[in-house]
Amino acid sequence: MGLVLLLVCFIRLRLLATPLERDEGEYAYMGQLLLQGVLPYVEAYNMKFPGIYFIYAIVLAIFGEESSSIHFSLLLVNLGTSILIFLLGKRLLNRTVGMVASVSFLMVTLSPSIQGIWANSEHFIVAFAIAGILLLLIAVEKDHLGLLFLSGLLLGSAFLIKQPGVFFALFGIVYLSWMLKEKLPVSLKEFCLRVGVLIIGILMPIVSVMILYSITGNFGAFWFWTFEYAFQYASLISVSQGMTLLQMRLVEIWSPNFPIALGALLGLTALMFNNDLKPRSVFLYGFFIASFLSICPGFYFRPHYFVLLVPAVCLLTGTGIHWLAQKITPSNKRWVALSCVVAVLVVYPLVTQRTFFFQLSPLEASRAVYGMNPFPEAVEIASYIEENTDEEDMIAVIGSEPQIYFYSKRRAATGFLYTYALMEPHDFALEMQRDMIHEIESNKPKYIILVNIPTSWLMRPDSERLLIEWGEQYLHQDYTLAGVVDIISPEVTIYKWDQEAASYSPTSRWNLLIFERAESG
Repeated sequence: MGLVLLLVCFIRLRLLATPLERDEGEYAYMGQLLLQGVLPYVEAYNMKFPGIYFIYAIVLAIFGEESSSIHFSLLLVNLGTSILIFLLGKRLLNRTVGMVASVSFLMVTLSPSIQGIWANSEHFIVAFAIAGILLLLIAVEKDHLGLLFLSGLLLGSAFLIKQPGVFFALFGIVYLSWMLKEKLPVSLKEFCLRVGVLIIGILMPIVSVMILYSITGNFGAFWFWTFEYAFQYASLISVSQGMTLLQMRLVEIWSPNFPIALGALLGLTALMFNNDLKPRSVFLYGFFIASFLSICPGFYFRPHYFVLLVPAVCLLTGTGIHWLAQKITPSNKRWVALSCVVAVLVVYPLVTQRTFFFQLSPLEASRAVYGMNPFPEAVEIASYIEENTDEEDMIAVIGSEPQIYFYSKRRAATGFLYTYALMEPHDFALEMQRDMIHEIESNKPKYIILVNIPTSWLMRPDSERLLIEWGEQYLHQDYTLAGVVDIISPEVTIYKWDQEAASYSPTSRWNLLIFERAESG
């Protein structure tokens, strides 16, 4: 296990400078605003709960405002979560289960198939959720109300980071109720007291945030983005579309981690047929169901969502391998069999993903996972903007590349960090486009970055086109072309600035145009 920890550290440190992707850019920019005293949803909008923004603000304050700082914090969180999983597996069954589950977690969450080296919110949800669940087991064992309340705070914090965290909180409530009924029979009064303490702890973080937004007069913005719009967003994909996407994702994610997935299936089988494991079957089944439900809201099944499922799968893997070792090997030789199995769990993912882990540069790693999305280019664009603007100047990105705001350290002239929401078929789309137009016209940004990249828009045939029609006219009247970034291929990007940009025509449909406000404008 120590060797695997060192191996994971080596790979993550090697890829520390990988460019931020969109979600990371959003979290980092919101974190910057928080450090400047600006709450989420006031000057920058998104539907996620604000916990992840507070976490990023803390990371930036401690480690610095660099992409490598963010990825270093993920390294620490990932290692810490693996230790928590070891302790949870050890408490549930034994040290072997904990060790196998921990090693499996480290390998799967490193995988590019799950976008594991990028600091998505799911990594932080899992850290708080596992800590809360582990503390819940200790609190029940010691019958300690204070630990029970602290467990609730941790589970509530997982929920505050992003809405799917609520399923881990619900699991905590249900499992506590089951334990009080089956393992620690108590009176109705004592039952209500203990469950009530846990629920109060869970509600504390989100209620505190609601009070904060009410006091500052921003509750309406918080409610709209995290509940009203979030509900619309979660209802855009049908169940049948989601199930098709789920099947595809399961193959993509677990193919390079096949032995771990096979071990999890073995664990599910062991729970059904081995009486010695049945006392823990309620926990393992319940935790797996809660984890699966956490990846389901909206049926989008994006690769990094599956980070939420990994701990439950890995605990099942540990259970299955421990059961198999007991069945097929004598006790005095069991450590040999377990060592061989763990070696397979580690070596197989390393071999199938060796190019990504050991050969690609940070930039190439970004291209390997995200294709020709302009994540490396965002660094160069932001550098140009930072050199040619003052700190008080504002910029606007017409597209979905919030990392440019973070890199350039310049405030956005519009709160719409993504144009995705403006292209979706929901009731607020046209109103959002009008609001974005009004914000840009009112703030008169010095630079506007127009992102001509399909994945930065995800436009549909029925998308409202007011923003696009307005942009063509507005940029032509009030702005001059200052830069062209032409992404020719994954290996080649052409940058043209100032006078060179005026005479250059992009040859690729994947390009970004940087406009500077004309003096006459």
